[in-house]
Amino acid sequence: MMELLIPLGLLGLLGIVALIIIYIIKPNYQTKHISSTYVWKLSLKYRKKRLPTSRVRNIILFLCQLFILASMAVILAQPAIVHNNDTGEIDAIAIIDSSASMYAGANGDTRFSRAVDKAKALSDETVAAGGYMSVILADADPAFLARRVSKKDESLLSDTFDAIEDEEIVCSYGQSDIDAALGLSEEVLAENPSAKIYIFTDTVYNYIPENVTVETVGEKGEWNAAILSVTSELVDGYYSITVEVAYYGDANKNITVSLDVAGVENDRLVSVSHSIDCNEESVKTLIFREGGGEDSEDVIYYDLGSSDRFYTYRSLHVSLDVDDDFATDDDFYLYDGQKETVKVLYASTDPNPFFTSALDTMKQLFSARWNLQVDEVPKGQAFPQAGYDFYIYEHTAPDALPTDGVVFLADPDRAPSGSGLRIRNIVDTGGNMVSCDTWTAHPVTRYLIPEYIQVSRYTIFDYDSDYEAILSVGSAPLLLVQNDGSTQIAVMPFSVHYSNIAMQPEWLLLIYNLFDYFLPATVDGTAFEVNQEIVLNARGPRVTYSDEEDPIEEFPAMLSFSNPGTYVLEQELFYANKDPVYVNIFVRIPRTESNIWAEIDNLEDPYKEEIVGSSYEDLLVYLAAALVALLFVEWILHSREGR
Repeated sequence: MMELLIPLGLLGLLGIVALIIIYIIKPNYQTKHISSTYVWKLSLKYRKKRLPTSRVRNIILFLCQLFILASMAVILAQPAIVHNNDTGEIDAIAIIDSSASMYAGANGDTRFSRAVDKAKALSDETVAAGGYMSVILADADPAFLARRVSKKDESLLSDTFDAIEDEEIVCSYGQSDIDAALGLSEEVLAENPSAKIYIFTDTVYNYIPENVTVETVGEKGEWNAAILSVTSELVDGYYSITVEVAYYGDANKNITVSLDVAGVENDRLVSVSHSIDCNEESVKTLIFREGGGEDSEDVIYYDLGSSDRFYTYRSLHVSLDVDDDFATDDDFYLYDGQKETVKVLYASTDPNPFFTSALDTMKQLFSARWNLQVDEVPKGQAFPQAGYDFYIYEHTAPDALPTDGVVFLADPDRAPSGSGLRIRNIVDTGGNMVSCDTWTAHPVTRYLIPEYIQVSRYTIFDYDSDYEAILSVGSAPLLLVQNDGSTQIAVMPFSVHYSNIAMQPEWLLLIYNLFDYFLPATVDGTAFEVNQEIVLNARGPRVTYSDEEDPIEEFPAMLSFSNPGTYVLEQELFYANKDPVYVNIFVRIPRTESNIWAEIDNLEDPYKEEIVGSSYEDLLVYLAAALVALLFVEWILHSREGR
């Protein structure tokens, strides 16, 4: 079917009217004066003879001019042949929201089950009408459960919905990416641009693109109370617990918040509760602490008296005593009350405050990770060679390296057996300070400015290839590191008394980096969200965790959990006489999923890359060719007019 893309171009046809007027008023003969009757007779005879040819030529010339004007007008109107690309096929795409909030509901009638029922009804209707059905499960990584399934393959759809009913395919506990699901639907739109998209969700969208239908599966009256976060902090020697409580509903509620603390000093239990009033979509902060505080509209205090206050704990459980429509976020656990004890031994023939003050600083810096316990060997006494996690020997060294911890040799006077070190000689610069001029990027040298480190006396060691020289003066190493399985050792072959390092920030940085490198935190924190990437480190060869049989043996590793709950990480250490280290972590749903009545402004338009429903075949080339041909014919006729 042909259409004119710019119909106003046909106004150019008015030129035909002007042409006709010109021909009407144009004289069709010329007055000539002749000098003789004979000449007049001859001329008349000649004109009578040529008259038929001249008339035909004039008619053709007029028609050419008429068609030229008509062609120009049609070209201005831009005619095109329109091809309809609509396949005429019925196509439906069901996107099922699989976010955590879709678990809201009562007695097994969840929003997810409602969404599945609606998608199944749409599937039955579409297939019965001879159409194609596609189903997309929208979780963090949306995927097709069925793609353009017709009646002949209807069993595939039945198997898909049976798998959901049998919980082989389940709703996720994370966030769903509806926009990514819409992007996935464009695969179907590329085959049939008229396909209809249906989203079954509990989210309200303020903008919905054309050809997208959003069916909300939330039911009026559903409500949710949630614990968004729990944090602990030591205040004046006792813990203060801060709880964020949210309420999402259309009526005021009184919510009871319970705090249960286990493993308190003397292994006693603390159990208290407090009620707060919540109104529509409100977030309240409840603080349990000794002495309480002054309440405000959004912050409420509970006084932990002398019988309930605590300065240590093993685990902490906050719960809501409610009967809401979404129970997954009614509990929260913390496991950061008791830190692992890391025992440090400092042995020196000439103890100095630079080491002791640095270790005191490390106690504070690592207080969130460990309970750092430092033992100093009195001058002149033999020092232990077992039972510690980190050994520091200054101006001395044991005959043999301890086999159950990290060893830091600072200005050692000998090379312990099995250390892979051999003393070559001592370099004394005569009081002149020389700067470190060679260094290697390494976790131990992180944030250090090596040029600031100067020494005037140092020991040159020969060392095995297992060592890595990360600071040097010329070819002489100033810091050696080995971290190979059960051998964890750092060597600083100079004294702080013959260096400026203790007067530089590099001193505390170096000690901090040594602890952090050899004794990394297993995970940074104890509370995470579903699908959150967690960096896992280790102080031993492997880590295992709940519900996972295969251990992790390469570090750092990335870890994430798809279900909420408590997980136990078991870290095996390099040393046979050391017990495994256990770390408890709590995984909760994303806090945004607690809002079961969430609204979002925009929904991604899946039609940005859409194949249009019609295509156009341009006719301008053909019209231009016809115009050129008509102009050529007119030129020929004009050229013969005087002959």
